[in-house]
Amino acid sequence: MGLPYLVVTGELNEKLQTIILNEIIPELLKDTEKIVSSEALKIDPAQARFVLVFDREAYDSEFFKLLWEKYRIAIVTYKKNVKDIWDESGFKECSAMVIGKTVKLRLRQQELHFGDFKVREIRKLTEYGHQTSIITTLQQGSMEFIAGKMFSRWSQENFFQYMMQNYDIDKLTEYGIEEVDINKMVVNPSYRRNEYKLKKLREKLARVKARFFNIVEENMDKSIDELRDVLEKESKLQETMKLLESDIASCLEKRKKTASHIQIKDMEAGSRFNKLKTESRLFMNVLRMIAYRAETSIVNLLEDFYSKAKDEGRMLVKEIIKTDADLQPDYEKKTLTVKLHSLSTPRANKAVKQICQILNESETIFPGTELRMIYQTLSQGDIQIV
Repeated sequence: MGLPYLVVTGELNEKLQTIILNEIIPELLKDTEKIVSSEALKIDPAQARFVLVFDREAYDSEFFKLLWEKYRIAIVTYKKNVKDIWDESGFKECSAMVIGKTVKLRLRQQELHFGDFKVREIRKLTEYGHQTSIITTLQQGSMEFIAGKMFSRWSQENFFQYMMQNYDIDKLTEYGIEEVDINKMVVNPSYRRNEYKLKKLREKLARVKARFFNIVEENMDKSIDELRDVLEKESKLQETMKLLESDIASCLEKRKKTASHIQIKDMEAGSRFNKLKTESRLFMNVLRMIAYRAETSIVNLLEDFYSKAKDEGRMLVKEIIKTDADLQPDYEKKTLTVKLHSLSTPRANKAVKQICQILNESETIFPGTELRMIYQTLSQGDIQIV
């Protein structure tokens, strides 16, 4: 969404549950006490202190129960391992707000029990018949509201994708390293490599089996003479399946003997983890965020007078940022005039003039000075080549 409440830096891909419990919740509890007091929670047993929306990584019914019963924090997340299919006739078309837009969704909800702990399960039915399941412990709020919040997480993913493409938010800005706690438990690299190999072998075996059974089914009615070539293909596929099954058995045997997690001090010296220094990266990301928010503010200004602001607004703002400008300070009048050179189209120049007028009305003072900023545009004819 581009407006983070706080930033948490974790070491070595710590579990999302651990980060939520140890880093995020303590901060949010302090800051929300004035908004939802403990007295208000006692009066209304269905009232949540606040709601956390996260993906499947932190899915755990015991974790959901802990958050609600200990902290009165509700969650919204995707359900793992959805195997049952709900009757499609029970879904109804609803309107939900997703990333600030009203969209039509086919939704249905019912209760789900994890032992004695009750939650709500909400499903969205796609036009292709797929059912996306959402779990929430929030007792208040319609299913449309909850589905809208869950699917609005797309905006966060879109934001980080945009920041990586346009602001180099993942660019390495610090080459120094810091040592990490050598007693920290991490995923064993050998275990991870073996798991990846096992996954690929199983996928390959599934594809070979599918080919084998297709050949068998397609040739069930053929005569012995016609089956000679087919039998040769089947034999080769059977041989391949046996080899793959043997490799899978070896991986399973290795997995039994390999610890899934080890302490960093027990890793091989050449593969031990260090972490990059975080200060420079955090500072650079703050600057990138400021730039992004400025870009977003200008895009929002464009909506009133630029017909294609939603589709082309960010492209226009990026053109403005890259365009040359003249800076003319006047210390007697206490002004700093910014003259933007001509953009690529008359329509863009017209839009920029409107933005300049709005910015001038704000009478912004350039930080660290007494100079009031004045924004102007130069038409192509005003530019002199010397």
